[in-house]
Amino acid sequence: MPETFAAQIKRFKDLTAEKADLVVRKVAFDALGSVVAGKPVGAGTPVDTGRARNAWHVVIGSSTAIQPDPEPEPGQAYDRTGQAVLNRGAVVLAKVKAGDVVTLLNNVHYALRLEHGHSQQAPNGMVRVFIAAYPLVVKRAAQDAQT
Repeated sequence: MPETFAAQIKRFKDLTAEKADLVVRKVAFDALGSVVAGKPVGAGTPVDTGRARNAWHVVIGSSTAIQPDPEPEPGQAYDRTGQAVLNRGAVVLAKVKAGDVVTLLNNVHYALRLEHGHSQQAPNGMVRVFIAAYPLVVKRAAQDAQT
């Protein structure tokens, strides 16, 4: 039996919602990757000890309550690559849907100075570089969702 018009519309709506969610997740993860590690755009958070890089948090919704940045184990150093932050962020971002508000927060007291060029590793900041590239990042994520 042929599919009804209503069923076709519902299938289209469901497929569109899934793709929109995929685009939002991709853009949010690209934002996190950019500010933390400079991937896909920017230089990432400058690294001396790795504390600032490890202090990024992802929040979905309007809450800005975050956990303190994790301290390294005794005798260990901060993860200078940012991979631990990206892993924690991926768990949170897996739940993001179109329409959600995603906030990236950094709770080290000198994060704003880093954003405004205090380090030669990221003289143009981290967040501002991503924001400048945002239209292109969204375009690429939308194109990827089409395939």
